[in-house]
Amino acid sequence: MDSDRLSELGDQIEAFMAECLQLPGSKRSAQLEAFCRDHPELAEEVKARFQILTAMGFADSSEDEFPDQLGDFQLLERIGGGGMGVVYRARQISLGREVALKLIRPGQLYFPKARERFRREVEVIAGLQHPGIVTVHTYGEEQGLPFFAMEYVPGATLAQILADLRQRAPESLLGPDFARTVLQGAGVDQEPEDCPWAQASWTELAVRSTVQIARALQHAHDRGALHRDVKPSNVLVTPEGQARLFDFGLTLPSGNLRLTESGAQLGTLFYMSPEQVRGERSLDARSDLYSLGVTLYEMLALQVPFQGDDRSQTESQILNGRPFSLQSRNRRIPEDLEVVVAKAMDADPAHRYATVAAFAQDLENVLSGQPILARPPSKFRQFRLFIRRHRVASVAAAGLLLASVAVPSALWIQSRLHATELKKSWDLEKEAKQAAVDRADEFQAIQEFLLEVLQASDPELAQGQVLDAREILRRSTQAIEQRFVDKPNIRRRVLEVLGILHQNLGSYDEAAEMFEKLADSLENSDDLAALASALVDTADAFRMGHRFEKAFGIYQKALDILEENALLEQAGIRSRALTGLASIYTLAREFEKADGFFQQCLEVMEPIREQDQQQWAKVNCFYAQNKISLALEKPDDERQELLESALELLLEGLVILEQEPEGQMRDIMNLSMRAGITLKLLGRWHEARNYYERTLDWGNRIFPDSDSQAVVKVNFAGFLETGGRRLESLPYYRAALNTFDQLEGGGLAIASLRMQSMGNYAGTLMRAEAYEQASEVYASYRPMEKQAKVSDRIRATTWRNHGECLARAGEYDQAKSALETAVKIWRDAFGDEHRIQIPGWVELTRQQLEQKQWQAAQENLARIRQLSQGLPEDHPELTSCLFSEGLLAAKTGDTAEALAKFQAVAENPKLADHDHYKQRAKIEWGILLSASGKAKEAVPLLESALEACRYLMVAEGPTRSRCRQALVEAWTLLGSEERASAYRQPLADLPLAEVKESNPAGH
Repeated sequence: MDSDRLSELGDQIEAFMAECLQLPGSKRSAQLEAFCRDHPELAEEVKARFQILTAMGFADSSEDEFPDQLGDFQLLERIGGGGMGVVYRARQISLGREVALKLIRPGQLYFPKARERFRREVEVIAGLQHPGIVTVHTYGEEQGLPFFAMEYVPGATLAQILADLRQRAPESLLGPDFARTVLQGAGVDQEPEDCPWAQASWTELAVRSTVQIARALQHAHDRGALHRDVKPSNVLVTPEGQARLFDFGLTLPSGNLRLTESGAQLGTLFYMSPEQVRGERSLDARSDLYSLGVTLYEMLALQVPFQGDDRSQTESQILNGRPFSLQSRNRRIPEDLEVVVAKAMDADPAHRYATVAAFAQDLENVLSGQPILARPPSKFRQFRLFIRRHRVASVAAAGLLLASVAVPSALWIQSRLHATELKKSWDLEKEAKQAAVDRADEFQAIQEFLLEVLQASDPELAQGQVLDAREILRRSTQAIEQRFVDKPNIRRRVLEVLGILHQNLGSYDEAAEMFEKLADSLENSDDLAALASALVDTADAFRMGHRFEKAFGIYQKALDILEENALLEQAGIRSRALTGLASIYTLAREFEKADGFFQQCLEVMEPIREQDQQQWAKVNCFYAQNKISLALEKPDDERQELLESALELLLEGLVILEQEPEGQMRDIMNLSMRAGITLKLLGRWHEARNYYERTLDWGNRIFPDSDSQAVVKVNFAGFLETGGRRLESLPYYRAALNTFDQLEGGGLAIASLRMQSMGNYAGTLMRAEAYEQASEVYASYRPMEKQAKVSDRIRATTWRNHGECLARAGEYDQAKSALETAVKIWRDAFGDEHRIQIPGWVELTRQQLEQKQWQAAQENLARIRQLSQGLPEDHPELTSCLFSEGLLAAKTGDTAEALAKFQAVAENPKLADHDHYKQRAKIEWGILLSASGKAKEAVPLLESALEACRYLMVAEGPTRSRCRQALVEAWTLLGSEERASAYRQPLADLPLAEVKESNPAGH
C-alpha cells in the first residue's frame, strides 16, 4: 500500500476517533462497533488505539477537566466547545480584561495532527483582521496545553437564536424575536422591542447577518483560508446586531489540504456541501458559500433544507440537491430572495456564485430592490425593478407625481365616470358640468404624459439603454414645454413635482429651474399665496445647491409678497421662508441672527402647530443645527446645555414625523443623523451609533445613490474614527466619494460636499499613517479649491495635513511650505494669537525633531505654550504639546523629563482610550522603561497600545512598527525569544483598497 493511501487511512481513523470521544460512554461502544463493521480493514487498528486511550484514562473521561487558572488566565465559565477544543470565558490577569480562551482537549493531544490543526487555527485567525471575525489577542502553551485568547464578544449564536424559536411559525417572526436571545445572552437590560437595529423585519435581519458573514468569509478567502464549518453555532450576534464568525478549527489554507483527512468528513453534516459529503479533497470557497446558504435557509425557514431519518438519508438528500422551496416553508419570502438562496445552495459548485462576495452583493440587491444576478431578469422585469428601485424618480413620476396633483389612477377613473354622468345630466348648471369635464380631461392628460415618460425608460424602447432617474426627469422636462403649452394648470402641476424629484435626487440646479418656471407662470396670477410658495420652493433649491445669495433674495421676496398683500395668515409659507433665512445665517456662522429668525418662525408656527406638525418638525431640525453649530464654538461648560436643547428639538421632530413617515423619510433621516451627531458630541456613543446606523439603513433602502446618503456615510465615518475605529471608517468615505463622482454635474452643492468629503478622507488616511494614499488625495484636492467655497478652517487643516504627508515622504522643503501656508491662513482668519494654529506648529516641531534641529524645536514649543496660555495641563488641546516636549526631552537625554511628559499624556483621564497621542505616549513611555531596565513594566503598556493601534493605523505605519519593535526588544530583555518572535512580523493588515463596506462591530 503506498504512503498516500496509508496517510489517508490514518486521517480517517483520527477523524472517527475525535468524533467518537465526544460521545457518552454508552453510545461510544455502539459507534465503535458500527464503524468496525462498516470498515473491516480498519477495525484492528481502531480497537488497538482505543485500548491505548482507555489505559491512558482519556476514553473514560466524560468531561474535560481544566484547572481554575492557566498561566495568566483565570477560567470563569465554559461557554462552548467542539470536537477538538473547549472555550472558556476567562480573565487575563495582567491586562485585567475578559477574553474567550480556547484550549485543546486533553484527549486530543494523543492524536498526532491535533496540535497541528490547533496551531493552524491560531495562524489563520491571527492573519485575519475584519469586523466580522473574532480577533485573536495572544496564544501559547501552559501546563502542556496549547491555547489562544480571543476577543470576548457577548451575545448569542444564531443556533441559540433559532433554538429559542424552533416552535414558532417562521412567517410570524419579527425583528425583536431576533434580538431577544441576543440581549439576554449579553446580559443587556433592554426590551427587544426598544432595540434600534431590531426594528427591521426578521427576513431583513437574517439577510443582513448573512451579508456580514459573507464579507468576513470573503476576507478569509482573499487570504487563502477556507473555514469549512460555517453553521449557525459558529456565528455570534452582538447586542449591536453585528454578526461575527468564529471557530476556524477546520480552516485550511487553500491548496494545502494534505494537513487534514482525505475522504474523512469534518464539519457538521446538515451544513456540509455535496463535495464535502463526497469527501472530495479539492474544496474551494464555494463550499463555504454553500454552507452559508444553508445557514440563511435555516434562518428563513426555521429548519434545515435537508434532514433525513438517518445520516445516510441526509447525505443522499444533500447530494441530490432538491430542497423544499423557501416560500413553501415561509410565505413571506420574496421570490428574488428564494432564487438567490437556491443559487448559493446549488448542488453543482459551478452553478453557484463564484464568490461569497457575489452572494453578498445579490442579497443586497434583494434588500434594495435591484435586479439580482442569480437569474437575469427579462427586459420587462428590469423596467419594473428600475421603477421599484427609484421610488424618488420613476415610481415617483408615476406615484409621487400623481399624489402631488391628487390624482391617483382610481380617482382619475372616478372623475371620468363622474364627467360622463355630468354630460348626460343637462339639468345641472353648465359651469359645474364644464369644470368637472375639464378636470377629468386634465387628469387624463397627466396620466398619458406619465405613461409616455415611463415607457421611455424601457430598455427596449430606449434602444438598449437602461436610463437612470435623472435622464428620465431630463426628458420629462423637455417634453412638458412642448406638450402643455396651452394647458397652464397641468404644466404647473408637473413643474412642481419635477422640481421635487430633482431636489430629491440632489439635482438642485435643475430643481431651481423647475420652481423658477413655476413661479414665473404665477407672476400675473391672482393666487399670490401660490406665487409665494413657489418662490420659497425656488429659494430652498438654491439654498440646498449652496447658492446662498440668490436664495436669500428670493426668500425675502416671498416674505414681502405675503406682507404687502396682507397674507400673513399663510403661516406655513412664512415659516418655510423664515427657516430658510435662518439656516443661511447658520451656515454663515452668524448664530445670533439665525436664532432671531428661528424665534420669529416659532411664533408664526405656534397657532398652526397642531395642523402642520410636519413643518414644525422641520423647523426643529434646522433650529437644532444652529444650536449644535453654536455649541461647537463655546467652551465646555456652555456646550452641554446647548447640545441637550438641540437633542430635545431633534427627538421631538422625530416623534412627530415617524407617526406618518410616508413622504417624510428625507426629513426623518436628517433629524436622525443630527441626533446621532448630537449624542456623539455629548459622549453618548452607544445611542449615537444606533441613530447613525438606522439612518444609514433607511438611506440604503430609499435613497441609496443620493447626496443625502453620501453625507450620512461621511458623518458615520467621522463617528467611527472618533470612536477609535479609524480603519473601519475608510470604506464609508470611499462609498460617499463614489456617490459624489456619480453625481458629477450636480452643481456647486455636490462639488462642495465632494471636496469636504475628500478632505475628511485624506485626513483620516493621514492619521491612519497611510501617508502615500493621503498625499495622492490631497494632490487631487488642491485644484478643486477654486471651484467650491471652502472655509479658512478647512483650507488650513488640509494644508497642515498635506505637510505632514510630504514630510513623511522626506519632502521636507515642500512640507515646510505647506505648513507655513496653513499657519498663514489660520493667522489671517483668526488672528496671530489664536490657538487654532497649534496643530501646524506641532507638526513643524515634529519635523524639526526628525532633522535634529533641537533649538528650532524648542522655540516652536515655547510658541505653542504661549498660544495655549491659560489652558490647564490636562486639557486635550495641550496633549500634542506635552507629547512633543517629551520627544524633545527623550532625544536630548533628559529621560526623567521625558518619562513625566509621556506618563502625563498616557494617563490623562480627559483623553479617550483610543486617542492617537495617548497610544503614542504609551509606546514612548514603554520604550524608555525598557531602556531603564524596567521591561516588565513596559510590556503591558506596549501591548495595550498595539491593540488599540490596530484599529487606528495601518500595520506598516511608523507607530505600529515602532511599537512592535519595542515589544521585540522588551521580550528579548526579559529572556523570552518565543514572545519576541511573535512581534517580529506585523499581523497581516487589511489592504486599504480592499476594505469591504460593512456594518462594523460595535466597540
